[in-house]
Amino acid sequence: ETSTGAEVASFVADNSINAALLVALTGARMLILGTFSGKITLFNVVSGTSECQHQFDKGAVLCMAFANEAGRLAVGGGSKVKLYACVMQPEGGVQLAELAVFHTNGTVLSLAMDEACTLIATGGEAKVVQLWSLTTSTATTPEERREPSAQFSTSHAIHALSLSRGGETLGVGVSGHSEVFQVSRVVSGGQGARIVC
Repeated sequence: ETSTGAEVASFVADNSINAALLVALTGARMLILGTFSGKITLFNVVSGTSECQHQFDKGAVLCMAFANEAGRLAVGGGSKVKLYACVMQPEGGVQLAELAVFHTNGTVLSLAMDEACTLIATGGEAKVVQLWSLTTSTATTPEERREPSAQFSTSHAIHALSLSRGGETLGVGVSGHSEVFQVSRVVSGGQGARIVC
């Protein structure tokens, strides 16, 4: 039995850690680290082993979010966000399969996803919140997206974002204060859902 504050595991990354997530992936507790060098590493917390290493991009990983229900990982850095499926391998370990790339308005400093991975919110230095509506893709190459489903401006750079479990409420943290917004999805004639803020 351990007490609060007792170290239960220790992991070493290849560089300075900019983002960390503790998640459950098909029953295994995983620590996901994103570093300044752009490396994403998944560690099994119980066994202490590295289950996956993946190079995100040329630049640093600045932020990450995980959708528990869907097993999806979103990673942001520079002016892009990549969405990955976390696939458990039969022989052990985890593979990150790239599903989509979102080109954001300026450097992304924060991102959030709903639990089912149907909506991603991004924000950063450009003082713009961008909302990306997602659908299940069966494409063999990652989808490239340059236009968000909706966006709106804020008065300051965005340092924190949070989406409610179902994606109907968005929390935005900027310098000195935070705001909460309603997110409405409107289904329109064969075009899927569009977002109204």
